[in-house]
Amino acid sequence: MLNIVAIGGGAGMKTLLSGLKSRSVDLCAVITVADDGGSSGRLRKDFSIPPPGAIRDCLVAMSEGEPLLKDLFEYRFEDSYLKDHSFGNLFIAALTRISGDFRLALEQARRLLEVRGRVIPATDAKITLVAEHPDGSKSTGQVVIAMSKKPISAVRLVPRPAPVGAEIREALEQADLICVGPGKIHTEVLPNLLVPGMVAAVNASRAPVLCVANLMTEPGQTEGFTLSDQIRILRDLSCGLDLDMILAPSDQIDEGQRRRYAESGSVPIVVLDEDQIDGLPLHRADLLEPGEKVRHSPTRLATAVLDCLDILRRKGRGA
Repeated sequence: MLNIVAIGGGAGMKTLLSGLKSRSVDLCAVITVADDGGSSGRLRKDFSIPPPGAIRDCLVAMSEGEPLLKDLFEYRFEDSYLKDHSFGNLFIAALTRISGDFRLALEQARRLLEVRGRVIPATDAKITLVAEHPDGSKSTGQVVIAMSKKPISAVRLVPRPAPVGAEIREALEQADLICVGPGKIHTEVLPNLLVPGMVAAVNASRAPVLCVANLMTEPGQTEGFTLSDQIRILRDLSCGLDLDMILAPSDQIDEGQRRRYAESGSVPIVVLDEDQIDGLPLHRADLLEPGEKVRHSPTRLATAVLDCLDILRRKGRGA
């Protein structure tokens, strides 16, 4: 069975994991804990725990348990003092209080949801993401960074967390493929790679590293970016991540979707070179899910990821 390690967070990571879950793979998701907004941000502040939201999403995506239980974990309250809290977040917070340990609470939730694979926080430290902008200003916290809508010249974690844990290093050593993204580069992908030793552990792995390209730009932060710009930012700000291939969509985003997203300042990521991006091979496939929102299809994305691994192996990259 193939071992695949996915690094990231957010809706894109949830889509990737839900697609790969149905394949013959052993999954390990390394997830950011830099979120400080919404339900996760409130629980992080009130109970001094890592934000559970992105981790909860991945647990549900990889779950093989009862559909009702998965629906329960994703249920979000709409009124009263619980407004915007998800039941799953509250459940993990309560388990942490009962067990006295966040990681133990995640393991108990994993067993309850019958999760196939592992979900590991990138760090156990309570970290805050800080972004530096070209105009010399700084934004502190994921929510403030997103609201700033400013280009980003550097990002860092405060306080500097301990080096990457043995569990993650072991997963990377045993991996057949490492997937980076999809997800917002600055606030969902880079916070994982900024954990001391993470990039070195990825680069030392025998596994090839596949970057799953994002579909749309982020207002202000990646405005006007091509896919090549996105890859350079990922490499530069992560301090030397080695990539082996880029996966990007071949299907087109329709005009109706383009117009809706343009209203918020978001446009499709432009791919200028059909053959390679900054010297990296580019694989293109139909990846989009039909609907109003621009999203990856879980099934198509999983198929394309495994196709990329086959191509890389034929080229002699990976075991």
